[in-house]
Amino acid sequence: MACDIVHDESGTLEYGIFYEFGVQFDDFEIEGDRDITWAVSSRPQPNFETIFLNGEVFHIGTVAEGYLHEFECPRSKSHETATFVNRKNTLMDLGGGAVVSEFIPSCSDLCVVSESFAIRSRATRLTGMDFFPMVINVNQSATEETGAPNLLGLEFAGRVWLRPYILVDKPNACPFCGDGPIICDNCWHVDDRCDACGERTVVGPTGNVASGSLVMQLQPDEGYILQGKSWDGRDFVQARGHKFVTARALHWLCVAHARPFWARPARVWTDGMTDEQYRWMERARDSTSL
Repeated sequence: MACDIVHDESGTLEYGIFYEFGVQFDDFEIEGDRDITWAVSSRPQPNFETIFLNGEVFHIGTVAEGYLHEFECPRSKSHETATFVNRKNTLMDLGGGAVVSEFIPSCSDLCVVSESFAIRSRATRLTGMDFFPMVINVNQSATEETGAPNLLGLEFAGRVWLRPYILVDKPNACPFCGDGPIICDNCWHVDDRCDACGERTVVGPTGNVASGSLVMQLQPDEGYILQGKSWDGRDFVQARGHKFVTARALHWLCVAHARPFWARPARVWTDGMTDEQYRWMERARDSTSL
C-alpha cells in the first residue's frame, strides 16, 4: 500500500534498547500483531477452585480515573507531549478469581501492580517507576471475604519523545488550503483535520481513500521510533502516553517471572545524542547493571 505519511527511518537507528510495553487481559488480544521479536508473559492460569468461583483470574473491571496532560512542544502548546494519572481519582472495581499476578489485567490504560511486585522492583537499580496508592471502590472478586491485596498504580515517569513521521513527495501542509504544518517536526503530532479549513487531511492505515482524493494515508504501524536525544536516561519511560521499558528492565521482568505483559521492540534514533546519553544506552543494554 502506497502511503503518503511514513516513519522517518533516515539517520542512525539502534535496536535492542527499548521495548514498547503493555498489559494484556488475554493473549488473544495481541495474537494478530505479535511475532518472534516480541516478549510475551501470559497471565496466570486459574486452578479448578478459581474456575469454580469465578472463571477468571483477579482483575480490575473499571477504574475511575482522570489524566493530567502536558503540553511542552515548542512549536505548539496544543500538542500533547505526555499524559499522567490524576491520582486523586483512582477508584477501582475488582473482579475475577483469587489468582493475583504482578501486573493486574485491566480494561484501563492505567498500569496497576501488586504490592509484592513493587517491593521487589525497588530492590533493583531500575529507574522511572513511580508507585502510588490505589483505592478500592467495589470488590466483587474472590478476595471479597479474605480481603483484597494491596495494589499500587505504576506511572512510567521517564521521558522520551517519538520521532516525527515524514511526508512522501508532498509538502507538509494541508492538501486542500495549503495551511500548515500538519506534522509537527518536534513531537510527532499529526493534525488529521486542518485547523484553517476544517477538511479531513489524514486517515489511518485501514482508512479508505477514494481515487483522486487529496486526503493522505498514514503508514501501518511498524513499531515506534524514539528520539534518543530527548531521553532522560530512565528505564521506564513514556512518549505521548505510550509506555516503554529498556532492555535491562525487560530482562529483569522476565527473570522475575512478572506477568502478564507484552513487550514489542522499538527503534531509537541516535543522531544528536550526548556522550552521557550514549553511556545510558550502554547501561540500558547491560542486564548485569541491575
